[in-house]
Amino acid sequence: FIPVAGRALAGLRSTPRASRAGVVVSDSALDEAELTKLFGRLADKKLLLDVEGAGTPEMKDCCHGGCDNCPYSRIFDEMNAGKAKWVACYENRELIDGRTHRPPAMETLFGNADEVEKAAFIERVTAIPYAQTLGPMKSVPADEPPSVEALEVFWAKLAAAAVGEAGEAAEVLSAEQWGNGLQKLTGQEHGAMWKDFKLIAQAA
Repeated sequence: FIPVAGRALAGLRSTPRASRAGVVVSDSALDEAELTKLFGRLADKKLLLDVEGAGTPEMKDCCHGGCDNCPYSRIFDEMNAGKAKWVACYENRELIDGRTHRPPAMETLFGNADEVEKAAFIERVTAIPYAQTLGPMKSVPADEPPSVEALEVFWAKLAAAAVGEAGEAAEVLSAEQWGNGLQKLTGQEHGAMWKDFKLIAQAA
C-alpha cells in the first residue's frame, strides 16, 4: 500500500467449469484471459471502505500500529496501491470527512446517469484503456478488448446476482444494482481483488 498523508490506509448461466492450480478454467466465453482484460479496465488503484468510524477524526489520527487500546488500529477506511488492484463494489462513495471516490471506469460506464444499458456497457467498456494490474498471472494484449460474448456473459451473471435469476435478461442496471451484483459475485463488501474477481467465472 502507498501511504496517503493524514489518511488511514486499509477493506447467461455459465456451463460447468473447474479450478486447477488456482487458475480458473471455464468452457464459457468468460475465461481467465477475458476476465483479465475486463479486470484491467475496471480495476483502480484506490478504494474507500465504508467501515465503522470511516472518515472520523479518530480514524484519521490513528497510527494503525496495532495498539491494543485503539479501536481503529486494525481498521482502515482507505486503501491505495501502486497499480490498479481493486474493482470497487460501488459506483461512487463519499465518507463523512468529504473524501470521495468514483473509479474512472464508472465515470466512463455511467457518466452522469444513475443507470447503464447493456448495449452501452458493452460499447463503453471496450473503450476503456487497459491498465497493468496487481493479481492476474495471464498476459493479455493491452489493445485487445474483451470479446462481446464475454461481456454478455459477465453482464448476465452480474444482472442475475443483482436482481435474481430473471435478471439474466435485464437490459438496464442501476448503479446500486451494479454494486450489489459485484458484492454477491465476489463475496466482497467494498472492492474485489483479482482472486475475488475471477470467481465470477465460476458463478452459476
